[in-house]
Amino acid sequence: MMAHKKETFAQTLYRWLYSLFLIACLPLLLLLFKKKLRMDPNYSGQPRKFNERFGCVPTKLSGGGILVHCVSMGELNASVQLVNRLQENFPELPITVTTTSTTGAMHAYTLYKDSVQHLFLPIDIPFFMHSFFNKLKPKLVLVTEVEIWPNMIHQCVKRDIPLCLINARLSDESLPMYQKLSFLLRPALRQFDVICAQSQSSYDNFTKMGVYKPQLKLTLNMKFDIEPSQDDEVKATLLKDKYGFGDGPIWLAASTHEPEEKFVLNVFAKLLTNFPTLRLILVPRHPHRFDDVYLIAKATGLTVTRLSDDDRAQAQVTVVDQMGWLKACYCICSQAFIGGSIAQKGGHNALECAMYAKPMVMGTSIFNNPGIVEMLKAQGSLDLIESEEQCFERLKDLLLDANINEAKGQAGLAVLLNNRGAVEMTYQQVTDLL
Repeated sequence: MMAHKKETFAQTLYRWLYSLFLIACLPLLLLLFKKKLRMDPNYSGQPRKFNERFGCVPTKLSGGGILVHCVSMGELNASVQLVNRLQENFPELPITVTTTSTTGAMHAYTLYKDSVQHLFLPIDIPFFMHSFFNKLKPKLVLVTEVEIWPNMIHQCVKRDIPLCLINARLSDESLPMYQKLSFLLRPALRQFDVICAQSQSSYDNFTKMGVYKPQLKLTLNMKFDIEPSQDDEVKATLLKDKYGFGDGPIWLAASTHEPEEKFVLNVFAKLLTNFPTLRLILVPRHPHRFDDVYLIAKATGLTVTRLSDDDRAQAQVTVVDQMGWLKACYCICSQAFIGGSIAQKGGHNALECAMYAKPMVMGTSIFNNPGIVEMLKAQGSLDLIESEEQCFERLKDLLLDANINEAKGQAGLAVLLNNRGAVEMTYQQVTDLL
């Protein structure tokens, strides 16, 4: 393990100023977390404990294992193959997955059920993190993508806990902001034993941030290692057999945010004039918006149903109001719109669509995964659109020509298959720390 660089007096001062800022913001943070818990009160049938945000760890949880921190759904999906591998090869080590968002908490349960422990990551205030690490006592901490919490990192350093940043991402767009905060972020980044960069551009940007080269490993992007699960295939069969989705064309709007539902519904209404048997599946990104999206769809005058409805008539629009069904929807759709790309959220993971060989369209907000988007776009699997008219024209072409539709879908799958291997490389780096 690499020797950690000790904090200078100035670095300690900056970290404490950062901590004081968080303490000053604590009332607002508490209100925000309370609101989110009211929106999504359950993730496994049990109310989430609000005190987890303050470093409280239930006594029933096992300590001394591996801690994996993921912000939300995207990071969870990217890390699932690595977590499964660690479970298989180190069954004696309990794995605890922490998330920041309530949506992430619900998705963690969908992915793992009871095979891992789940907690909310505490607010990054020294005494909360001290309490959290005192009780959990992990042997190894893995942090996904871009989560840099100085006090969490400081606890790992103080306790000599190996620390690895996996699937690490630092985009060209984010680099200037990181450099402005380099007085706080550079010392934190230098405390990681290993940083597994997901691309050459991220690797280069970490070096520009002052990360030591011996810390950096180019392990590529674990998002390419996703695989369909048997559970998703069972759900896809249910959608066909019990929910009325037959062999007709289906357009999927995946992980949508406001105002993307209205955008998609307007395009869909126009497509119906040429393709009257076309059906639309709407999958909102966040559970607290399920009811709102249903009402938005109903207001169009189209026939609308929910996935949870007892009456599962073949409506023109189906709103998926349950967690864990997105990949099954990718499996049965003809084409997909990838959400978060019109709503300026940076775009969600298009590789989940490519895994099922389906062509896709996205808006121009792609800063979350620019490399992936460019690869899919270059191979012809993904089209970027800026307006409802462009979206309509792209989808009309796909619906009119099944051969083009199939070829674009297969091109996306080829991109996925040709870039696998990141999980294996990351696994080797991680196990070297155990």
